[in-house]
Amino acid sequence: MRDTLRSAALIFLGTVVLGLPCGLAIRAAIAQQEASRGTAGDLECATAGCVSAADIATDAVGAAELANDAVDTAAIAANAVDGTKIALGVQASGNVMYFDGTDWVRLANGTASQVLQTGTPPSWVAAGGSPALTVAFNVPVFGNSGLFTETGVPGGCANLTDRWATLFKLQGSIVTNTLSVNVATGGTAEAKLCIYNEAGTTKEIDVTTPNLALGTVSTAVAAISLAAGNHWLVFGWNTCSAAPALRRYGNIDAALISNAIPTGESQVMGLATHASGVCNTTLGSVTTASVFPVQVRLDN
Repeated sequence: MRDTLRSAALIFLGTVVLGLPCGLAIRAAIAQQEASRGTAGDLECATAGCVSAADIATDAVGAAELANDAVDTAAIAANAVDGTKIALGVQASGNVMYFDGTDWVRLANGTASQVLQTGTPPSWVAAGGSPALTVAFNVPVFGNSGLFTETGVPGGCANLTDRWATLFKLQGSIVTNTLSVNVATGGTAEAKLCIYNEAGTTKEIDVTTPNLALGTVSTAVAAISLAAGNHWLVFGWNTCSAAPALRRYGNIDAALISNAIPTGESQVMGLATHASGVCNTTLGSVTTASVFPVQVRLDN
């Protein structure tokens, strides 16, 4: 029996221990075996050189010690990643991150005047959505024209300096990039269409129409936002050799106010004089006159 224990001590767990009493030999063999595995007591760490969590000093593991893809999603605490840890390729101010059904991806910023349109994927598109707006001061009028529109030739072709000005009001801001008029009888003429702020100090839109042939004639303009409030619409000739007849609102404004603005009231329409064939930088004085505001539609 004694010889059997002695033999066990000498070969315990494959470790050879010579010259020790039986009990010490067994304990020494166990300690040596555990040392080759890792932390004492970690008998499940079967690989030579294995290290348990308790053996790692605090803050001792950095990026250099981690293999690629070594940390999976389950190892990251919920809400532990903030914006400083997110990078989606080439980043710039105004970028948007959205989910494409598989992953979070980056949408580059749009350009000025564009709006974000939902979809798959979302995208930046030209501003739009404002309804078509017909502008010209639609006052209750008297006489044969009633409340209906009529056709007429504003001032004939003789004068390229007259500008028929009409004050109109926007209930909310709009973006427009197209101005249109409707021609009842075609001619050979190009018109100036301009919009000023209420004070007449800022010219917001200045376009020259193509030849006013029959039907709707539209003129493109760089997209511009018009703020809510009052604005002046100005119409006049740029060139004219055969005057067309345009859709307009009939009115007898001058007769109604006896060629004078009542005390405390604002001018709503009248006649301004500009340089030949152009819209001046500012609206200038609008004199009381019987005018026929041309219908102009703003679209986008």
